[in-house]
Amino acid sequence: MGNLAPMMSGPPPTPGIQGPQQWQQGAMSLQALINQTKLQQQEQQVNQQTIQQQTIETQQKQQDFEDSQKLRTAFQQAGGDWNKTMELATASGIGPQKIMQIQAARLDQQTKIAGLQKDVIANELSKHQQYAQDAQDVINLPIDERQDAWTQKANQHYIQGTAKPGEIADQVPNQQGLEDIRLAWVNEMSWSAIGTKSKQVRDPS
Repeated sequence: MGNLAPMMSGPPPTPGIQGPQQWQQGAMSLQALINQTKLQQQEQQVNQQTIQQQTIETQQKQQDFEDSQKLRTAFQQAGGDWNKTMELATASGIGPQKIMQIQAARLDQQTKIAGLQKDVIANELSKHQQYAQDAQDVINLPIDERQDAWTQKANQHYIQGTAKPGEIADQVPNQQGLEDIRLAWVNEMSWSAIGTKSKQVRDPS
């Protein structure tokens, strides 16, 4: 049997050995996989938080609806009495925090209404004071000048919106009529200040 001639020259390649470039590519692929995994975990966490938040909001809306129904029932049973309404509402299961919110909302509403009423009274006082002063100004004029002054003052009220067209007589009242108007508007100021009005005193016309 004869000698076999070598088929290849040099040492055979060593399996499993990679160069620097292959190591770098492998490291980049591994880092990309890690980043993708982290991103997926973050997305899952965000989705879970969103679902939890939506669940909480749905539960809160349902609770608010039930509390509103209980409050309406309590108000009807109390015949409109607010203190009794709060007692029945609490007994029906509405929580203390919700009761405090309802009380705060009612107090805020009452404060706003009181402010509006105060503004209305102040406007009425100002208007009545001006009417009384107008009548006094005309009384202080000579008789032959009263008609022009009366017409001028009436037009001013129409322009300013403090009187409706036709609300003030075209002809100037006589001396007694002017005195009645002045006194009547003085009384109006008193009624506005105390929030009541006597039915015995007639309005000027």
